[in-house]
Amino acid sequence: MGGYTPISKVYEFDPIIDSMTVAETKHILGGQANLWAEYIPNNSQSEYMIYPRLAAMAEVLWSPKELRDWNDFSSRITTMFERYKELDINYAKSIYLVNPTTEVDLDKKEVYLSLINEFSNSDIRYVLGNQNINENAIKYTKPLGFKETTIVKASLFKNNKPIGKIFLDTIKFHNAVACKVNYISPYDDNYKGAEALGLVNLIRGTKNHHDGQWQAWLKKDMEVIIDLENEKTIKEVTMGSIENQGRNIYFPNTIEVYASTDGVNYTKIAKTEHFFAINPISELKDFKMSFEKTTARFLKISATNIKTTPKGTDAWLFVDEILVN
Repeated sequence: MGGYTPISKVYEFDPIIDSMTVAETKHILGGQANLWAEYIPNNSQSEYMIYPRLAAMAEVLWSPKELRDWNDFSSRITTMFERYKELDINYAKSIYLVNPTTEVDLDKKEVYLSLINEFSNSDIRYVLGNQNINENAIKYTKPLGFKETTIVKASLFKNNKPIGKIFLDTIKFHNAVACKVNYISPYDDNYKGAEALGLVNLIRGTKNHHDGQWQAWLKKDMEVIIDLENEKTIKEVTMGSIENQGRNIYFPNTIEVYASTDGVNYTKIAKTEHFFAINPISELKDFKMSFEKTTARFLKISATNIKTTPKGTDAWLFVDEILVN
């Protein structure tokens, strides 16, 4: 269950690497594309994972390096999509996704949101607030700066119409935005999110757990300490998670919050429990914990992983944001 691999990343693959000698390259016969099926429930999902990545891999392996060109390939792949439709192949449309990345100005407490897409010279447009995405949406040209809670919608456009899934997120400011997070229990390398700021960068994850916004722990508990930089009065902590049992992703059993003014002595201020139940759907959930007003500079948050699924496989715990108010 590795991380999300976009088609542009597949197109970068080359079985011959620069460190090889000429003699060594003569032993390279080709490449191999594997799909590990233990996490694939049916043929439709298998097709979704294979196509159109297989087209990118085929071109890379069948074409001389000097003739490979991502811009040219990406302009042709949409024609291949029409063939997939005729063949009733359930191909992935993730190439149309608008993907966010964030940077945080620690001094100004300002978040800069960048919107990117795999196509070169993409026509990305956006709106703020409750406006609808249509031909009047604003053309994206540079990172968007935010200092307050804002709703952002964005989409790739073709022929002046939105195409693909609309990106929707609420940039929700809270007391822990851009604060230092100490990972007592490190996240898995396959799901790093935005790394050091991944849990406090305001960007929420979606039901696509490969969207680059989730941090995850495999058969391990999550434990982090957030430094709020100075003492603040708080009354609520919320942790976002996802459950997709078909992919061995489960909600935490328990979440506990501890507060400290010195980073040494901690007092438990909140706890919530989630009781396991069979869940056939993919579900997002914010675990909100309210408590009496407390003064704290440091918050320790721990979430317990169920560790082993009912099928006996290793369980994942996914977290996208910890909000402190």
